[in-house]
Amino acid sequence: NDADLRQLELMMDGMWKILQRKKTGDDLHKSEERYRLLAENATDGIWIIQLSDFTFSYVSPSMKYLSGYTPADYIGSKMGDYLTQHSGEKIVAIISEELDRAAGAGADEKRFRVIELEMIQKSGAIIWIEVNARFLRDDRGIPDRILGVTRDITHRKKLENKLIHSNAELRLAQKIAGVGNWSIDPETD
Repeated sequence: NDADLRQLELMMDGMWKILQRKKTGDDLHKSEERYRLLAENATDGIWIIQLSDFTFSYVSPSMKYLSGYTPADYIGSKMGDYLTQHSGEKIVAIISEELDRAAGAGADEKRFRVIELEMIQKSGAIIWIEVNARFLRDDRGIPDRILGVTRDITHRKKLENKLIHSNAELRLAQKIAGVGNWSIDPETD
């Protein structure tokens, strides 16, 4: 009868909704697994800092490779705890500058900044790091966190310093010898 058909339709509709929720849940779980796999196996450190108190709320396992500190060591601590004094002051100024820029009209919500800083490892050694960071925003579009990716660039900085020193020595040798140099672009003469 019609009542039985209606009850069967309601039951089928309920089962369909349950199956859809399960599929959505399975898809979400697979997506979370992919992101977890990426974050946990990346060679660069990935982290999130809360703007309210500048403490770490997430740190990927690769930060242990970079710094010697475990992700658990980072949680609740401040970024400045792991930087030299100069780099700590630099990062405070940059965050302040970026917050002012983010508050301005027409601010680019996808803007990121690349910064070179000196990090203090657990062993006490100081390494150079490159940080790519951007604001994450709350539901109202207001910056409330910073997402960052950190890479060890110590080797690159050593090579840069050698090149600068080598160029300085070349200029000094040319000055002493009274010799100059020039270069030409063959395409534009």
